[in-house]
Amino acid sequence: MISSVYLVDLLLSYTGSFNRQQLMDLTGMSIATATRTIKKYKENNDENLKYVVENKRYEITDVFKSNFNIAAENALILLAYGQQITQTGYLNTIGPASTSNGSSKLSSDIIPAVTRAIYRKTPIDIEYYGTQSSQEKRTILPLAIFESRGNWYVRVFDLKDSRYKTFKFIRINHVIGFSNKKLTEVINDTDWFETVTLTLGAHPKHHNPKGLNKDLGLLDKPVFNLTVPKALVGFKLAELAVDASLEGTLNPEYFQYRLLNLHELLEVSSMRIAPGFENNQ
Repeated sequence: MISSVYLVDLLLSYTGSFNRQQLMDLTGMSIATATRTIKKYKENNDENLKYVVENKRYEITDVFKSNFNIAAENALILLAYGQQITQTGYLNTIGPASTSNGSSKLSSDIIPAVTRAIYRKTPIDIEYYGTQSSQEKRTILPLAIFESRGNWYVRVFDLKDSRYKTFKFIRINHVIGFSNKKLTEVINDTDWFETVTLTLGAHPKHHNPKGLNKDLGLLDKPVFNLTVPKALVGFKLAELAVDASLEGTLNPEYFQYRLLNLHELLEVSSMRIAPGFENNQ
């Protein structure tokens, strides 16, 4: 369990506000303990927060400065999944000391600015490196976050193109600040909330399909069905190394599963990053 004062600092930094009830809900602390926690934080960090009566919340100030070395990845885990992380480990672990996917460390300056914009429902101006372009300024409304294959992403509405997109956090080079641009469109990201079913099975060209069926829990069923938001279909297929090519032409030793209902997913936009999908065009 993370310390209560640390949690206050994290909530201010990454969401922009909190209230006493939120502390109680997150930690199970009593109302008296929550009150003492806020008092303790204010004693040393009074300039970091202000109480806004109309919102009934403590909100971040313009001069906020975090007093903790909060790893951006840890904060994102808490915001995405509600999981709390310990500052000090007490378990005698039996895994590796650390793992790395080779990516750069997430910025503890950039990530909080983006996540606060999500909670405030406010567009921000950023500088971003696209896969097919150099750094450029974009105005986005951040909507949600998720992790896939060791990378963190933010789902956004791009005001320039009036399109929903997925940006990799590590490619946001700078958050310029809250944008003056006003939203004229109704923000309704249907691909984030609408789901589709992925029908998976062992790759028929694999040398041991029975072992793969065991992996999928297919003891008495011919296929495995997985429900996924449309926006995450391609990411999930890549995570699971599923062959999404039309004729099942990918190497079955690596892409051990086959997407069996490809024809139902051809119009799903995130399919463009599914393994082998370009072969279908």
